[in-house]
Amino acid sequence: METIYSYVETSESNVIPTKDLTQNIKKAVGNKIFTVNFFTKNFDRRELTGRLNVLKYCGTGKPTVDLDKYLVVFEMSKKQYRNVNVKGIAWIKFQNKKWMF
Repeated sequence: METIYSYVETSESNVIPTKDLTQNIKKAVGNKIFTVNFFTKNFDRRELTGRLNVLKYCGTGKPTVDLDKYLVVFEMSKKQYRNVNVKGIAWIKFQNKKWMF
């Protein structure tokens, strides 16, 4: 199964910094609709369908989280923003491909 890790260039170790992983997810998904399955901070499993780079309903337009550690996803069904911790992502599905973590 294809994983997002195959798109990350690593130097000496197999450990991928969170910043690189976040950037590669953003590059791979782009502005397309995708589904993400992740663990919340209280360890509940959650799944949402949304998009990145949405500016509607955002007020100031400036995120309040560290963009190297979180994906700011616009959940289209509820018209709300969600901060998804990259370390808690189980899988991402888009373009009929499922990317496991």
